[in-house]
Amino acid sequence: MLLGLKKGDSSPNVGLLQAMLNFSGFPCGAQDNDYGPKTAAAVLKMRQAFDHQATSGDSLDANGVENLFRAHARASHH
Repeated sequence: MLLGLKKGDSSPNVGLLQAMLNFSGFPCGAQDNDYGPKTAAAVLKMRQAFDHQATSGDSLDANGVENLFRAHARASHH
């Protein structure tokens, strides 16, 4: 489950998040299953692409998950 992931988490779900970010054009480095600074920065960039008010990528709320799937779908069609 992606909802609720946050900086400091380490799990296969974080790896899925990283894979989706990388595929969607928001590079976060290696898929290492750790939600560290690079993943947080990529989440912030992804969130800002859809919500110019976003100021943090330290966690993935429902809006962030929705934006991630929108970004992934957009990348899948290119």
